[in-house]
Amino acid sequence: MKYLIILLLLFSTQSKAQKVTDNILLDLSLANSKLNKNEYFRVFAVKSMINAINFDKLIEAPKGYAQLVLISISINNDGAIDTAIVTTKLNQYFELKKEPTQELKTFKPITEYANSIVILPILYIRMGEKNINLDNGFLEGFAELFPTNLLNKKKNIILLKPEINPFSQIK
Repeated sequence: MKYLIILLLLFSTQSKAQKVTDNILLDLSLANSKLNKNEYFRVFAVKSMINAINFDKLIEAPKGYAQLVLISISINNDGAIDTAIVTTKLNQYFELKKEPTQELKTFKPITEYANSIVILPILYIRMGEKNINLDNGFLEGFAELFPTNLLNKKKNIILLKPEINPFSQIK
């Protein structure tokens, strides 16, 4: 009789635990499958940069190479994108085939960022690398990142969550 009660209790707790776990996983999958407009804008900006980069040159970069890029996007009062400026201090391995501004301008107006400058830092590093070689000019590029020419405008500054983008994974 004791064994039967213990077996019954074990079975009921396991089925309840399974139901709770299934509900949690369902909530997580629903939350992750739907990006809000701000998150979608961040992903759109990252993909615009991916489309603009010359990966043939980037793959030639030496071991320990990293490039920190800042996309500064000026948004007007209506939420439409005016201009996008990419870090100008790029080194010999990081080259843009085209400016991402035109692609970014196709994004529908985002009123949450109206009259703002949105800044998105992206670190490009070779996949599997754990160290950054500072001899490649990484620190010099870092010092030149902030878009001082955009700061003269009286706009809000919004810093988006930084993105780490392993470049051998993208190509």
